[in-house]
Amino acid sequence: MEKIDREALELALKTVLEGDEPGRPDQVRWMIEEEGWEYAAKFCSSLLQRQRLQLKPWDQPPCRSKPDSDSEAGRLLAQMLAAGISRYDPDPIQVLNDKVINSSQLSPKRGLRHPQHRSVDTDGDGPESAGAA
Repeated sequence: MEKIDREALELALKTVLEGDEPGRPDQVRWMIEEEGWEYAAKFCSSLLQRQRLQLKPWDQPPCRSKPDSDSEAGRLLAQMLAAGISRYDPDPIQVLNDKVINSSQLSPKRGLRHPQHRSVDTDGDGPESAGAA
């Protein structure tokens, strides 16, 4: 198992064990004893992704999907993996947003939305149109 996946699973497990959902920590502790740490941690990852992405009971979370599939979960997983995020991250949208905010992807691209040098029309308040002289 890759380090990034193990860290995401540890976070998911810790989040559920320290959470306040009635009975859930006991359920997860039982899972650890009966099924093992990895099984319980993957359950926690799936549970948290379902909650945080507000999935319907029949929707698959990204951690259980294939990247680039024809589903929303598959597309989200592909984005997660491309951004270097574990498929097991318990809060994928938040982590993706944090990655974008902290990356150079948000550095302004000159001329994309607000061109620095643009012609002004005859009224002086907008770009020069093709017909303006």
